[in-house]
Amino acid sequence: MNKFNLTFSGEILSDRDPGDVRLRFAEAFSIDDPQRLERFFSGDTIILRRNLERKAAAQCYQEMRDIGVVAELVKIPPEQLAQEERSRQRRHAQQQARRAAEEAERRRLEEERRAREAAEAAARREREAELRRQEEERRLESVMPASNNVGFRSAYLCIADFKATGDIGEETGEV
Repeated sequence: MNKFNLTFSGEILSDRDPGDVRLRFAEAFSIDDPQRLERFFSGDTIILRRNLERKAAAQCYQEMRDIGVVAELVKIPPEQLAQEERSRQRRHAQQQARRAAEEAERRRLEEERRAREAAEAAARREREAELRRQEEERRLESVMPASNNVGFRSAYLCIADFKATGDIGEETGEV
């Protein structure tokens, strides 16, 4: 498949008014700055459009003729097309790799956040359970002095611990 660049060297068709041509050229390319417009008419070759298919290239060429400038269609050599395609594919692969790395980093940060929240919640539950155990011990001591029935006190604290944490603790089978 042939591709073309539309080039322009600042030449105006001989039968056209230069001021009118410059005005129409500026409108066609949305150029508001007079200094920028003058660079197009400096005599240096400028590529106006790149990698055009044959039909689009012919249409752009005709539009330039209608404006009143001498444009040229330059066929892009197949080697250059292949090189540009490789460059495009390389840029695309780099963008994909960058997006994948950003996504992996986002996932890692999300996992860290979740782990931190889970650890904070577990620590909070542990603190709350410890406070409940302490409160239960204080309550028990106010009801039953430490010297009274040590076995009953131990069983009672084990049950209080189970209520506080939902965990029996050591699997002794005793309550």
